[in-house]
Amino acid sequence: MQILITFMSGAGNIFTVIDNRQYKFDIDMLSKIAPNLCKKDYNLYRNTEGLIAVDKNFKEFDFDVLFFNPDGSHSMMCGNGARCAIKFAQAKKIIKNEIHTLHFKMQDEIYHADIVNNLIKIKLPPPREIKNNIYIQTKIGKILGTYVNVNSDHFVINCDELIPLGYLSIENLPVDYIGKEIRFNPLFPNGTNADFYKIINNSTIQLRTYERGVEAETGACGTGALATAITALINHQIVLPVKIIPTSSIPLFVEIKGNLPDNINGIELIGPAEIIAEKEIELEIY
Repeated sequence: MQILITFMSGAGNIFTVIDNRQYKFDIDMLSKIAPNLCKKDYNLYRNTEGLIAVDKNFKEFDFDVLFFNPDGSHSMMCGNGARCAIKFAQAKKIIKNEIHTLHFKMQDEIYHADIVNNLIKIKLPPPREIKNNIYIQTKIGKILGTYVNVNSDHFVINCDELIPLGYLSIENLPVDYIGKEIRFNPLFPNGTNADFYKIINNSTIQLRTYERGVEAETGACGTGALATAITALINHQIVLPVKIIPTSSIPLFVEIKGNLPDNINGIELIGPAEIIAEKEIELEIY
């Protein structure tokens, strides 16, 4: 069947997006076709880092979003994907272009967002769980980090902790190699994303992320930015809002309401989203 796919970037996180009001694919079918739709066979120049299906709206919210990793897995939040979904909903007139505050459903949770000029602010609930100062055993040695669940699992590591293991800079860190082992560590029954950060100054952090489901380093990770900001605020003298510079070099901003670590009232992810291109393809449905 012929379908129209849209390529989008959320701070350098690249996604395949479809208007599922037209195709009415259920979750099982979307999970099945996600691996193909994320392959560069269909795309302009590279594999994408997830499939986003934007669906109809209801009285309780403006539109529904389903997110799938390139391996077909789902049921996790994607901050950069959420912003892309909002931009897509504007472009396809699922929501009115002049709207500034909206409510959308993603992975069975209702989220709120504000559109300010060319940036989109996603408002998220407090983290589900924070465990600071956890040691995990890896092939390269024992690594200290922080586990943060922001409706997506993250193990966050200060790159300074890796210097004694021979990794002297974040730029030369073999993220895919170390990240893959952390992702499958037995301490995380559902697997985890792995985030590696470096403090640039008291309000700026450099970040590289290995994403579960993509099984590689990505250009950016929205929930990784949130988890890293929370970790840095707990362990360092950091000033809000925190500027996160991912691998793509397109910055994200994180704001946290309340007091860390036990009395967080909410978290906000702020960043850009843009449409790169559209393409009609022939998709084989089995």
